[in-house]
Amino acid sequence: MHKLLIASQKGGVGKTTTVVNLAMIAATAGRRVLLVDADPLGSVSACLKLSRKDGRGQPDPVSGKGWWWKAVLPNLDVVTPYAATSQSDEDLKAFLEKFPESDFHNHFEQVFVDSPPALLGDRTKTLLRTCDDLLIVIRAEPMAYRTLPGYLEELQEAQKEGASCQLKGILLTMPQGMEEDSEWEHQLRTRFGKNVFAEIVPYDPEANQAVLVGKPITLLSPESPAAKVYISLASSLGILKSQKPRKQNLENTSVSPELVAPLPRFQQSSSTTSPAPSRSGSKSSPSTPTPTPTRRTTPVAAKAVAVATRKSKAQVVGEPVAEAVVAPVKKPSTQPNLIILTLGAIIIGLATGVIALYIMR
Repeated sequence: MHKLLIASQKGGVGKTTTVVNLAMIAATAGRRVLLVDADPLGSVSACLKLSRKDGRGQPDPVSGKGWWWKAVLPNLDVVTPYAATSQSDEDLKAFLEKFPESDFHNHFEQVFVDSPPALLGDRTKTLLRTCDDLLIVIRAEPMAYRTLPGYLEELQEAQKEGASCQLKGILLTMPQGMEEDSEWEHQLRTRFGKNVFAEIVPYDPEANQAVLVGKPITLLSPESPAAKVYISLASSLGILKSQKPRKQNLENTSVSPELVAPLPRFQQSSSTTSPAPSRSGSKSSPSTPTPTPTRRTTPVAAKAVAVATRKSKAQVVGEPVAEAVVAPVKKPSTQPNLIILTLGAIIIGLATGVIALYIMR
């Protein structure tokens, strides 16, 4: 049985959507799958519209504290280790410790774990000690990559303490209004290289619709852009029963010191910056500089670029970043023009009055 932990640096980046769709794909491929909702917020349960009161579940037979839904989809069970009135670390720890000794351990071929949105503290160590591999989901947006070294350092420390969990890869998702090959995607691929999956999940309105009806997008709209990416990702991970993981991105690798090293200050890429390896695996010749891919800028993307540029300039001149971001752009003052116009109107009014009095006489 293989256990894959899906984690993210914060909420709202597509972590739960990713784990739900990968679990569904594995179940559809014929694997017996258990999806563990380790997020105290119950994100998986909410995404699939599961409730303790819907009549489909039963008390968790492993620890006796959580709730278990059988056959949510064919070959797919879902369990939350938390009691209804609490979401404590002890509930999660009790489930993870007792599960290997339970009758259910050998029943499943694949276990997917949806982690809390912030992988820090004791809960992190508990999950890393239990799972075989870690997949990190990150939104390709300004400065997002600065939080990753801390994540990887946490994994490195867990490995030193005996955890066998390995970094499977980093999955990028795109925010609304931003195209692929953006500056932020380029920064992440340049910084983390082969650890970033070739696949990148686009913003897809169909995913929102899938959540509203409580179905994975790969089941509701299998031809949608996001669904196709998740199917490709499942193939890369070797989740499909007849396939093995692709070697390009998915070699089980311990975290290297370079990945957790402090990041340099953000700099806008120039036209002579060497790009990250292409998704096809080809590499540009080091002697031939390649321009940064041109981004089709939308209003949202343009605003993000402007904010990041002002941050970068603030760091160079020593100005506090917060003030640089919120400080309004100074515009030429129009006050002198308004004064002149006002005085002109008063003079014209007085002249008109004098003329009218002269005529009346």
